[in-house]
Amino acid sequence: MAIKIALFSTNNEIDCTKIAMQIANYFVDQGKHTVAVIESGSEKKYQEFHITSSDGIYRLNHVCYIPSDNTHYNESEYDFIIKDFGKVNALFEFTEAFDKVYLCEDSNPSNIFEMSDFLTEQNIIC
Repeated sequence: MAIKIALFSTNNEIDCTKIAMQIANYFVDQGKHTVAVIESGSEKKYQEFHITSSDGIYRLNHVCYIPSDNTHYNESEYDFIIKDFGKVNALFEFTEAFDKVYLCEDSNPSNIFEMSDFLTEQNIIC
């Protein structure tokens, strides 16, 4: 069963793409793990970096980058699934399907109180 990781931001200027790619490649480098990164929304953020196969999945460095509209992938084929949610608002709700939820944000201490309120609203324990 895959470990599911969610990445998100509350800031329009912060993009989770680079972080998702770094995490995916870290897991691949740690051993023979199969890793999938799922794009957020309809943006094709990962397409420019990868080779697209006939099933519509982009592949690079043993990582599968799956467009959000591609529902043909099999979750059981992966050890790790990273979902890039991108920017979310305060009304966004994460499901319990994720084992870990991570915030992509600049290290600005003034964000801590806002983030604490956001996580409390979402019932996420930090």
